[in-house]
This record gives sequence, structure tokens and C-alpha cells, in this order.
Amino acid sequence: MAAESLVALCMVAILAVACNGGGTQAVPAYTVSAGVGEVLQLTVDIGNMIYSYSVLETSYAASGVSVGQNSTGILLGSNPDGTYNVGPSLDGFIQGGKVLLLGGELAGHLSISPTNFPVPVIGISYPAPNLVFMAGVYNYQGFSCSALGIANAASAPSGTTCSSQYGTMTIAVINPANPTSAIYTTCIGGDITNQSATSGTGHPCTGGTFTGTIQPTSLTTPGVYNVFDANSNHIGWFFAFTAPNGQNVGVIDHDDKSTISSAYGHTVLSSYAPLTSGAGDGSYYVNNNEGQENWVTLATTLNPNNYWFIGPLPWNTSTAQSGVQGTLIPNSPWTGLSTISSASPAAASSVVMVTGTGVYTQTSLNDPALFGVGVR
Repeated sequence: MAAESLVALCMVAILAVACNGGGTQAVPAYTVSAGVGEVLQLTVDIGNMIYSYSVLETSYAASGVSVGQNSTGILLGSNPDGTYNVGPSLDGFIQGGKVLLLGGELAGHLSISPTNFPVPVIGISYPAPNLVFMAGVYNYQGFSCSALGIANAASAPSGTTCSSQYGTMTIAVINPANPTSAIYTTCIGGDITNQSATSGTGHPCTGGTFTGTIQPTSLTTPGVYNVFDANSNHIGWFFAFTAPNGQNVGVIDHDDKSTISSAYGHTVLSSYAPLTSGAGDGSYYVNNNEGQENWVTLATTLNPNNYWFIGPLPWNTSTAQSGVQGTLIPNSPWTGLSTISSASPAAASSVVMVTGTGVYTQTSLNDPALFGVGVR
């Protein structure tokens, strides 16, 4: 099951590395989350069509995965839509996948031995080495499972639960003069800037609030931080960067093995900012935690109803949403999140996060486990 998480991480890194193509550009390293308790560093050389990975953090030591584990592989080719096909790594750890590399952000899916099931990944290049740039208010969407190695949240084994969630979070640097540590506060299911339950417009934290700290790791790689809960239990790793438009994008890879309510998954954060007309327009390559890929096209400037549709590239035809159409209500339930309404299938009705950074996330209003993430 460790392989699954590594797959996801690798995909994220690949996407970030390949941003804007290859050619003669430098080949940087990318930080990626596999979403179930693992963080990788990955380089992708589009010019030579090769990639390499190294494990930065792992929850799968018992399964034979070790920090520092590394190998290389080839990119099998590119597709008309701009994605790249990922070939097996020399050590057999990565079995294959497909990724998109855009704007310093990566998304897609990877399959890792032994399960060979596509797992979504998300990653960024050049994570911020200084938390002072990350202070602020964020929206977030993500998912978690109560056990390691759940590649398909729709078919979790008996006794294991997977659930998606969205909400808001604040990050405050403890000492601005030495901004290596921060305090975070998470508002589950609500708007941390407007929690009033009586105003008619407020959004209380329906899942409660909790706080903790973000602290440096012992790694020499800058930009990867430990996440602790209020009782100093390690619950994950955090990395982030500032997108070209000035908004921050962050990822938390959950490794909540120390508390009673274990949780393995990942969360994507984006600056708390309104979605303005046209800002989120484009086509997003989206993969979810139930083995589906889609192109999601948003066209918020075409008509008053903010027309959108899901494009025709499903790989799982039995559950594909190809050609689904619906409407998007921007900044609902609150600033920076939006609601998609679809009459059929109802599963397409979702809360999405599109704030102009090039990242898209999605949680279904009808499938409590579904979480999708992509880039444009």
C-alpha cells in the first residue's frame, strides 16, 4: 500500500517539474505529496524525457519503503492535451501514470507496485523556505482515510473510513524575526472569518476547530515542515509556495498515526480570495481518489449562469462523467469556494476551490469520500 502513496507523490512532482515544457531550461527538484503519508522529491527532465524520485518522508517503513529510497525512469511520450505518460521506474516502484506540469504546480495520477491502482498526486516546485511568506487566511479542501494505503476511497475495506472535507485555516508566524515556526487554526466546514450562526450569512465551524504548530524538519531540503497537533503529536508534513499571481498554495500530507483518530490523506490550501469573473477560466486536468480522471472546463464569462462542463477524457468509463454540464455559483458557500450544481448525475454537484492560482480541488455534495485535485 506504501507504493500507492508514493505514486501519488511522484505524480505531483512530475507535474510541477514539467511546467511550461522542457527544452534547455534547468531541471529543478519538486516536492510532492502522495496523499496517504508520504512526501517525495522528484525531478523531471522534459528535454530528455526522464525523471527521478527520492523519498523525503514516509509512513511505510514497515512495508519496506525508506527515507532516501530513489530511482529513475522514463517519460513514454506526451499527449495532445499536454499531459505526459510516466513509465516504470528502474526499481519497479512506480508502475506508470500520467501527469500535467503547469506553472510550478503538478497534478495527475501514478500507479505503484504492488496494487497498480491510479492514485491522484499534487506537488509544487521551489517550496517557500520561510514561513513568513505563508502567514494568512486560507481555504482548503482535502480527504483522509483512517488506515494506510487506501488507494480507492470508494472501496475501502470494512472497518476503514474515508472522508473528504473543506473549511478554512489561519497560519500565524510565532516569531517574525525568526519565522521558522507557526501556529495554525483550522475551522472544519466553516468560514473562520465569519462564524456567526445567527447572522444568516455566517458559516460556523460545523466540524469544530483545532490548533497546532508548524515546525521545521531535520531535513536538509528547505521548505518541508512538520505539522503537530495541540498535544505535540506529529500529524503530517507541510509545504507551500507563492504563485505568480501572488496567491499562496500549500499542501499538507497527513500522517496522523499518533492520535486516536488516525488520518492519512492530503489537503490543498489556497489563499482566501474571491473568485472573480474570468479568473478561473480554463481546462483543468483533474484526478480523484476513486480512480477517475477528467478534464473540467470552467467558462465563467460566457453567460450569467457561469456555464461549466466536464470534458471527455475519462479513463474509468463505468463511472465517467464525460459531457456532464452544470452551473457554477462563485464564492458560495463563502469567499474563494464555489458550488457546482448538476441535475444528472447528482454526484457531479460539488464544492470546488478555484482561486486563479491554477489549482482546482473538488469535494462532492453526494459522495462523502470523493476528493479531486488538478491543475490547468
